[in-house]
Amino acid sequence: MTTSKPARKKSLLRLPLFELLSSMRFAVALLSILGIASVIGTVIQQSRPPQDYVAQFGPFWVKIFDFLGLFDVYASWWFVVIMLFLVLSTGLCLWRNIPPFVREMRSFRLKTTEKSLSLMAHSHVFPHTLSPQIAEQYLQAQGFQTRRDEREDAVLIAAKKGSLNKLGYICAHVALIVICLGGLIDSNLLLKIGMLSGRIVPDHTAQYASDFPPQSRLGAGNLSFRGDITLPEGQSTDAVFLSTGNNGFLVQELPFTVKLNRFHVDYYDTGMPKNFASDITVTDKHSGQSTDTTIRVNHPLKMNGVTIYQASFGDGGSPLEFDIWHLNDPAPQAQQLKVRSLSTVPLQLGSDEYQLSFTDFKATNVENIAEAEAGSFGTALKDVRSVRSSDTMQNIGASIRYDIRDQAGQAYQYMNYLLPQVRDNAAYYFYGVKKPDEPQFRWLGIPLDQDGGTQSFMLLRQAFNNPDMIAAVAEKTAVGVAPDYHDRAVKLADDVMRLFRQGGYEAIDTFIRTAIPAGEQEEMARLFYQIIASSTNQMLTEVLANNGLPAWEASEGRTRFVLDSLQAMTGLHHYPAPVLLQLRHYEEVNASGLQMTRSPGESLVYLGSLLLTLGAIFMFYLREKRAWVMIGNEHTRFAMSANRHRRDLDKEFPRHIGNLEQLIKDIPHESKP
Repeated sequence: MTTSKPARKKSLLRLPLFELLSSMRFAVALLSILGIASVIGTVIQQSRPPQDYVAQFGPFWVKIFDFLGLFDVYASWWFVVIMLFLVLSTGLCLWRNIPPFVREMRSFRLKTTEKSLSLMAHSHVFPHTLSPQIAEQYLQAQGFQTRRDEREDAVLIAAKKGSLNKLGYICAHVALIVICLGGLIDSNLLLKIGMLSGRIVPDHTAQYASDFPPQSRLGAGNLSFRGDITLPEGQSTDAVFLSTGNNGFLVQELPFTVKLNRFHVDYYDTGMPKNFASDITVTDKHSGQSTDTTIRVNHPLKMNGVTIYQASFGDGGSPLEFDIWHLNDPAPQAQQLKVRSLSTVPLQLGSDEYQLSFTDFKATNVENIAEAEAGSFGTALKDVRSVRSSDTMQNIGASIRYDIRDQAGQAYQYMNYLLPQVRDNAAYYFYGVKKPDEPQFRWLGIPLDQDGGTQSFMLLRQAFNNPDMIAAVAEKTAVGVAPDYHDRAVKLADDVMRLFRQGGYEAIDTFIRTAIPAGEQEEMARLFYQIIASSTNQMLTEVLANNGLPAWEASEGRTRFVLDSLQAMTGLHHYPAPVLLQLRHYEEVNASGLQMTRSPGESLVYLGSLLLTLGAIFMFYLREKRAWVMIGNEHTRFAMSANRHRRDLDKEFPRHIGNLEQLIKDIPHESKP
């Protein structure tokens, strides 16, 4: 009866899963994915406001990119998972390879036989013997470490140098693990785990740090974070906001209080910012010690393990003054409105209630202006790109953005400038409008009169809403017409002006398409346009005289103003706001954009970089070489090998042969009997 031997337990190192995870191809694949992700994270600006991405990519692609985590690549779940697998793969690779590497580094290969030496690519036999002491001393003089093996029929001297070359592989792999661990520590991994467990809940409704509930607040002892705060001059903070994407925000408490004393900004002649800095006071909460310092771009302050960076700057709630016209009221006189930017005020227009939210005030705007398209104002409301295309940068003055929200919650975004802009040798005030999901503003341009203001335009607008003025202008427009056609000319001019008042040029075009036979439409269109242009020109004369304003002599500028006014009044029919706001004055209050980070993984990344540098030095500048001298009774065999740089060995090996031949001649050695 025979007994079967118990099956040997399969080594962990030989398991297929272990071999896959610890293989080089698996690690290279992970590194390739991380490399592609890093390129994406470089090309796409990270952690920007959602509306910026909508404007850049459109709503469709924003949903896809957001689902893939491309707007916060380095903290996305899949990036973190890949880094974890890379750490695991590299660690298993070290576990599998370090023991044989260490054995190889310590080994002199003393069991090498003459037959194996004869099979080496670099092997040579001397017909005479050499003293083992002399051979050993020669190899040591060449930088080799040596060991001697006394055998019955021969003496083997094994030598090696550059064994630390294999430390390069170890250092490089350890460096990769250390760098990934540093990245994982700073990747908000613990924060994501807290959010998944429900212990941490972002808030998307609170506006101020004090409004955030406890589950949306992180203590000052948080391991790592990267948060932002916009701090107006004269104000202080002891917390920053952490964005979690569409989930909302968290409040990160700080171990100190930061007060912005003053903000400085210098500009180039073109208006582009050259340098900006913040004078701050940092007060430690525990010791009460205060530190006054100035932080600049690339010159941060580090305190209590938190680094404060100068990241940006913006508006801090500047006092603003506006002229405001009620668009349903043709009165030319503007009312005054005084508000602060970054605030919301109610607007009551009869029975209708609106909310005006003033969001983004900029005292300086650098735009491309030299190549504005001549005559490109078309329908007056047009895409911003048609007036913002140039290679010349220039500061065009202050601007303000604001939202007007009705009782149903629907809102449009608006923008206008303090200063008029010149396009094709004519000056205009521009008023931008867009829906929240639209990428670009459309612009309404109101022309300036001979006094550089909008009074003449507003008077014309009032006149078009006055039936008596229309009738009077129609009568004067028909002066000089033959008596038989006078009444018909007056009636036609009156009808055309009333038609224009209802919807601008588009109302005229619609009437021609629907009421005029097709064969006569082109001729009637020319006639109607001539009538509205000449009637408006006459109306301008009347309103200037009636309001005691200087007469405007016939000129190209006057003609251009009349035609542009007709375009602007057409555009007003598509301007969705109940009011028209024009910025008149401001007092700038700056705010500093500070980014505060705690990055304990930064030290690990530096350590990993040092290890990677050492690894590169060991691998590329330490060349592992081995040499053997087998001294027999009748001859001496010399052989060499190298794991790399075979060409160098091709040059070095003949030199050693020559040196050993010379030693054999100079120092004869008697063979063993």
